[in-house]
Amino acid sequence: EALRWSKRVAWIKLEVTHVLQERETASVEFIATFVDGQHLKSIHERSAFVYDNDHWYYVDGSQTSPVSGVEKQVITRNSRCPCGGIGKFKNCHGKNKKG
Repeated sequence: EALRWSKRVAWIKLEVTHVLQERETASVEFIATFVDGQHLKSIHERSAFVYDNDHWYYVDGSQTSPVSGVEKQVITRNSRCPCGGIGKFKNCHGKNKKG
């Protein structure tokens, strides 16, 4: 279900706000911004990782409070793309996405 959802939305931006890395563990805080249907939304999460056998693995994550004001923005095909580019959403991140 999560994989199907992640392919349906248009991912706009990933902002890493904090990283704490130790030898075998790390935590990453980020804000992922996306368009789902006609609504600009965000996920604010703190994720935990472990280092094992030369690879980092995701362990778990917890969502924090939503980014204020983001959920109220409506994005249509002819809106300016929220990524900050100069084009319309339909020609930028909205290309080939169905709302």
